[in-house]
Amino acid sequence: MTEQIRQIADRIRDLREIARLSAETCARELGIPIETYRSYESGEADIPASFLYQIAHKFNAEMSSLLTGEEPRLRVFCVTRGAGTTTTRASRTTSSTRRCSRSASRSCPGPSPTPSP
Repeated sequence: MTEQIRQIADRIRDLREIARLSAETCARELGIPIETYRSYESGEADIPASFLYQIAHKFNAEMSSLLTGEEPRLRVFCVTRGAGTTTTRASRTTSSTRRCSRSASRSCPGPSPTPSP
């Protein structure tokens, strides 16, 4: 298998070991044969997305963490344009109207930020 699959398999095994569960217990709790579980955890077989989802849910981990080994960097962001403070980034200037994006397209929490004196 590819190196990426082996790395994902290592992360799955690490989560299980941190939780102090046996491979047999995990397989039983996930409702799959132990041989299948071991093939995923060893990197010998392609790991289905549904299995990754189950593992992420079971161990309260982000799927992106399982896939990349890194924590997600962005969960919520809000941009203020117009009446806000001016910020210069990478040689461009932006300022003001409030716009927000969240993973589920929910609105930004709280009132618009006000500029500091």
